[in-house]
Amino acid sequence: MEVQFTNDKFYGFFDKKFIYKLQLFALFSLGITLLISFFKYENLFYFVIFIFLLHLIIFLRTRNFIYIIFALIFAMFFDIDNVFTFGGKFYLRIWYFIPLVFISWKSISFLQKNSLLNIKINAFPLFFLFSLLYFSTASLLLTGNKIEAVMFFSKLLFFYVPIIFIFVLELRKEYLPYVILYFIFMIFWVSLFGIAQFISAYYGLLYFQYEYDLRPQGFFSETSWMGIASTFGIIFSLLSYSITQRKKYLFLTIPMFVIFVLSATRGAYLSMGIAIPALFISGTSKEKKGMAALLFLLFFTILILKLTLGELYNLITYISMRLFSIQDISALGRLEGYRLNLKYISKNLLTGLGFGFNEVIRGSGSIIGAKSFNIFFAVLNSIGIFGFIAFLCGLLNFLIKYLISAIKCKIKNCKIILVHGFLGSIVWLIYSQNAPLHLYPFGWLVLGLVISIYANVNYRTCEFYAYCKLER
Repeated sequence: MEVQFTNDKFYGFFDKKFIYKLQLFALFSLGITLLISFFKYENLFYFVIFIFLLHLIIFLRTRNFIYIIFALIFAMFFDIDNVFTFGGKFYLRIWYFIPLVFISWKSISFLQKNSLLNIKINAFPLFFLFSLLYFSTASLLLTGNKIEAVMFFSKLLFFYVPIIFIFVLELRKEYLPYVILYFIFMIFWVSLFGIAQFISAYYGLLYFQYEYDLRPQGFFSETSWMGIASTFGIIFSLLSYSITQRKKYLFLTIPMFVIFVLSATRGAYLSMGIAIPALFISGTSKEKKGMAALLFLLFFTILILKLTLGELYNLITYISMRLFSIQDISALGRLEGYRLNLKYISKNLLTGLGFGFNEVIRGSGSIIGAKSFNIFFAVLNSIGIFGFIAFLCGLLNFLIKYLISAIKCKIKNCKIILVHGFLGSIVWLIYSQNAPLHLYPFGWLVLGLVISIYANVNYRTCEFYAYCKLER
């Protein structure tokens, strides 16, 4: 069965009322978070709970599942341990409630309707899923660290993986623009907050931050997440601008560009270095002009910094050059991590070391094993070479199908969204080569969004078409 979309407008991008509410929400949240963190950063947890519950209350009144997705996106931007978590050493997060309830609800509904008999699914994704399940089970049985392995695997299975299903199964095409806009405004708000953090730290103040660091942290557990968040924010803001041609979406990227520079994040710089040329090649003429204007603004801003705040300019330059000289502790730790990962993998190539094996490199804090900073090493260490081959085949199949879908799509705005979604997938994969984006909430949030774009914008090339349509 083939589905043809006749609505090429993606009206959510033009919804002035919704955008106005998002603007108010972002500015209100910025003011509240600045006020609360001025006195005590840890008290932001109560604000997060309040807004999270508010989304759930609106869902109960409207019965519109998009508010559950909004609640999930909102809560996943807050992941600092001992601030936005509870449950002691288990580091539970409030958004865990959503995927847990979702998979329970879907499982019960699935069994009640005897849906297993009605599913028609392509042989390849079926092979892919069962292969990963088989090798994961083998890993759990063979590993010597069963408690750690079960805890880690359970976290992936019950909290992180369901995020993909929530986005794919519940995010219909007409809802997609609203979710993208919500995601953009969240990054816009966090970027403004990060700028305030930087200014405070630059002048030696301790306001608006959990730990003193010149690089802005926002509400993330690591400063590097601010850099990659700004990168994805810019990509999706350019998507919105390309469809609507409204300059408002370009203005939203200005604080994101500022954070992108201030974050001094090697992975973000590399990702943006790939994203910008790719968008210049594949983007619309309007988008190319918009990016050119933003790049001019970026260089102009750097020039102003050099002329007026030479000390700040020299500091950013020093940090950036040091990152790419591979002389900082983080880079040296990554290099050592590559060496140790290859050493362990070569000795346990067939079975891997299981989900329970992890080792911290002294000094840099880089982790090898199942929680490796490199996604390929993480999979190899967890489920061995055969599981890795299944994973790699699934990944290549997804990327190739995504690219074909974007190239062959004849509907203009659908094509624009698919191109940016595919680019988001590539950026995610590149960043996960040297930073554990695949192990953190924000990484799974982006993954859910880009996979949902693939699955919901163009069903014809979606391998999971029959399953996605099962309960619609």
